[in-house]
Amino acid sequence: LSELLQLAHDAIIIAGQQQTPPIEPGTTAVLCLIQDGRACWAHVGDSRFYLYRKGVPLYRSTDHSYVEKLYQTGQIGMHERNDHPMRNVVTNCLGIVKHPPKPALSQVIQVQVGDIMLLCTDGFWEPLDDSQVGTLLQDGRLDDAINKLAERAEQISYPNSDNISVVAIQVLNLQLTGRPKPQVVETAVKHSDNSIDTAIGEINRALDEYGHEMKK
Repeated sequence: LSELLQLAHDAIIIAGQQQTPPIEPGTTAVLCLIQDGRACWAHVGDSRFYLYRKGVPLYRSTDHSYVEKLYQTGQIGMHERNDHPMRNVVTNCLGIVKHPPKPALSQVIQVQVGDIMLLCTDGFWEPLDDSQVGTLLQDGRLDDAINKLAERAEQISYPNSDNISVVAIQVLNLQLTGRPKPQVVETAVKHSDNSIDTAIGEINRALDEYGHEMKK
């Protein structure tokens, strides 16, 4: 996961340098790997990972943000954190500066049937209550729940709604989390000198193979 984030960081830096005039774009990111009945995740910035079990947010990533740092050190309370004017200022991101990002890496945990893993940007999580999100995810179809929550987040934040990006997956069968069988890879891809293109190719092949198991 760290290597993928590094590849993304490098690609963003290069893309910015290729603009006329050059720019310094940046973004947040969150990744999750589910394999062999276990899950781990990594993030940079304030895009979040949640693991919901029976509607309860059992795990949640800790934001790389100025306000979160104030809250974690006891300088502000929960109410001040939610309403702080600098709540969108991140302290870690992909891009902008050339030095490598410092992702936060989780422990490896055992997942259970029914677990829901949610990855989202701050435009999604900020207007919503974590427990209310869990209740809606648990009570209906995952894709319907995600669409309703995204619409609710936009309505609450209007007219200042931020980018809303979210993906969720529910574990329906632990056997489906096993390691994929080795596959024959095109020679041109196997021997590619461009590590970014290779990584993107691997991600696209995984999406093609397992896309039917994912929920929107």
